[in-house]
Amino acid sequence: MDRVGAVCVFWSLLFFSVYAVPAFRVEYSNYLGIIDAGSTGSRFYLFKISRNAEKEITKMVEVYSDECQPGINSYKNDLDHVWAPLYKLIKGSESRISPPARNIPLYIYATAGMRVLSKSDQNAIYNAIFSHYLQSDLIFYMKRNMLQTIDGEMEALYGWITVNVLNNRITPSLRYTAAETIGSLDLGGESTQIAYQHVSRSAGEPVDFAHDIFSKSFLSFGAKEAQFRYENYIMSNRAVLRAAIDSRTNKLNVPNPCSHPGLVGATPTYEGLYHEGTGNLEECEAILTRLLQGESECTDTAEHKCSLWSLPIPQIRGDFVAMSLYFYVIDFVKAAYLLEEAAHPSVEELKSYGRSFCAMRWSEVKATFGGKHRFTSEEVLKQRCFQIAYIVTLLEQGYRLNGSEVDGAPHAVAFLKTINGESVDWTYGAALYKGRNPVPKPMRGVWVAVVACVVLCFLCLFLLLRRQSGLRYRVVGTL
Repeated sequence: MDRVGAVCVFWSLLFFSVYAVPAFRVEYSNYLGIIDAGSTGSRFYLFKISRNAEKEITKMVEVYSDECQPGINSYKNDLDHVWAPLYKLIKGSESRISPPARNIPLYIYATAGMRVLSKSDQNAIYNAIFSHYLQSDLIFYMKRNMLQTIDGEMEALYGWITVNVLNNRITPSLRYTAAETIGSLDLGGESTQIAYQHVSRSAGEPVDFAHDIFSKSFLSFGAKEAQFRYENYIMSNRAVLRAAIDSRTNKLNVPNPCSHPGLVGATPTYEGLYHEGTGNLEECEAILTRLLQGESECTDTAEHKCSLWSLPIPQIRGDFVAMSLYFYVIDFVKAAYLLEEAAHPSVEELKSYGRSFCAMRWSEVKATFGGKHRFTSEEVLKQRCFQIAYIVTLLEQGYRLNGSEVDGAPHAVAFLKTINGESVDWTYGAALYKGRNPVPKPMRGVWVAVVACVVLCFLCLFLLLRRQSGLRYRVVGTL
């Protein structure tokens, strides 16, 4: 290469390294946004992150949240309108962000509501959202793979991170402390999750999520799905249930031991018949136990014990925090029986309260508790008996946390909505987990720099070709 070529290459490389290469540098954001795209609605959270000199997270706090209905799964036939409510959620948070912050990572994670849709329907919804995002004026950064349906195991794992960081059992940088970790329980409408540590580690070690933590999601074992399967069961077995002595006003109605005496379903279920409550918690639990355990064979071992649907899971240790519907139902029980706000009733205590509550006639329940609990509308009040029974059965028969000669000492369960002012929700754990990753650093005028670099390269190429052409002309002339 002659002198002109060398000079051109030198200046091209220098220009590219100074102006274009910075486009590919990364930085660690001090904010992170995440949307929990649930089956009934979407909730947006904005977190502020503090980091040390090594860019490890030392603290994270929620600074903004908002929600909208319905869930994005409802827009599969109306893709043009899926973005507007999400944009409003996200845009509303920008006033809480200290300038000059930009390029804030944004994750949109959907759960059970989207899992029931086909892959093509999911992708159509996500592509519509992403297309609108690319045309928006948001200061948030999102790639297409940051918009997805997460599986139940990851949802459970994120919940485990939440309860352990907020309880100082692991650090915000996801390292163990000297304290024993806590298991997490989550209950929604479509599914239920459990996660806990089953491999011992030392303080200071990073959490190995693939090997240390057991996480499992049981689809169709959420409260709404469980109630649907339960009602199908009592319909199929109505003749046997009718043989019991009860106080139904219409003996032809389908007996429902998981509902209050005097409470008749609003719509007929079969041949013009209705569900009618009998308020028998023991019979209710017996049916739910059969539905939880399934018919497969399962035998406990030293390393594993049988759980929901006869699935063997690693032996459980330590205490638990229960979130979501667990909290709302138990908070109602505490309000109904005037328990301390900090109280966390045991399974045996819940069974006692449940027997008393479910045996009450509906007219008395409505008069005594109607409109008295902030999380319980009249329609939800009709379901509280079933929900109490289902939670008791999940804890006692599904996960076997109540203790026995076989299972050992009982595991304490705290039913919580917040810890130290932060929401107990899987999104907090997801934000910590993803907040460890850098994002591309925004550069002003970077495309101008890249274009200028390309133009310079072409100019050098043109000069080289012209020089080579001149050399050939002189050589031919001398011949």
